[in-house]
Amino acid sequence: MNAAERYAALARLIEEQPDAADIHSVLRWMGRAQALVQGVSDRNANGIAHAGTFMQSNGTIKTIQSVNMHLYATLAIAEMEAPQPSQGSFVVAGKPFDAMMAVGKVLTTAKAKVRIVDPYMDEKALTEFALLANEGVNIQLLGSPMYKAALIPAAQKFVQQYGSKRPLEVRLAGKHDLHDRLIFIDGASVYTLSQSLRNFAERSPALISRVEDLDIIPLKVAAYDAFWNGAANGAAVV
Repeated sequence: MNAAERYAALARLIEEQPDAADIHSVLRWMGRAQALVQGVSDRNANGIAHAGTFMQSNGTIKTIQSVNMHLYATLAIAEMEAPQPSQGSFVVAGKPFDAMMAVGKVLTTAKAKVRIVDPYMDEKALTEFALLANEGVNIQLLGSPMYKAALIPAAQKFVQQYGSKRPLEVRLAGKHDLHDRLIFIDGASVYTLSQSLRNFAERSPALISRVEDLDIIPLKVAAYDAFWNGAANGAAVV
């Protein structure tokens, strides 16, 4: 793993908290944690191993808490080692301003176009995030029939108020077309969101990860271009 991938992997592991009642899930999660942390901090890897040794006497809940302490400590190290664009992409639950800043950090890099893909899109994509993009950047929202009803009237008022200063288009893909939550920047960079923007990092940690695989990026761009173009005749287009 490179530094960005390691940081993202640690963040995902923290997000994927196991059910304390499922001992097999806890053990698998701890094993992954120890293996991943070993490449960053031997001290924290030993701490995870120590927590596992005393799990029978301490119980799974306290053990998970102990492992999390070492994971967060290792995440801080990994974040400092990660490239600057990747830093700050992990958002702790219940930090709405941090969530807004993390998404805004991505959106402000766009020069011409941002496309946000979210099957559970609602008006928050506009009221809390779209305005973080620079003026003149074309905002494209691609949702699905599972979108929330307030999205369309919010989009209509957005267009009425901002017009060409902040061009906006909303389209709905087919019911089963969209599974990922993505942000495309200028058709060249792709970011994955671990949660929908409508409840991003509200109840559990969330992560924005830049897709680093240069072979995957054009495939994703082409696939979602097809969904976007196919949605032009959808039921709700703004």
